[in-house]
Amino acid sequence: MLPALKPGDIVIGKRGKVPQINDIVIAWAHDKEVIKRIVDITDAGYDLRGDNSIASTDSRSYGPIAKQHLKGVVIRVIKRKT
Repeated sequence: MLPALKPGDIVIGKRGKVPQINDIVIAWAHDKEVIKRIVDITDAGYDLRGDNSIASTDSRSYGPIAKQHLKGVVIRVIKRKT
């Protein structure tokens, strides 16, 4: 699957929106901000994956993200002009 976002794209996130499976979210993972897609929601947190599974570092590497580390759900993407 091709990534939904490209370098230079701008995302707008919203705090307080209830995240759902397949939402793109902004979260803290290992002291850095990541933008990933939710593929599962468990008691342990959110299972996040990158759209390009071959090149992505995601929950398969660092485990589920705790709910308090979720910064917001992406509600708008502004594509960079090429």
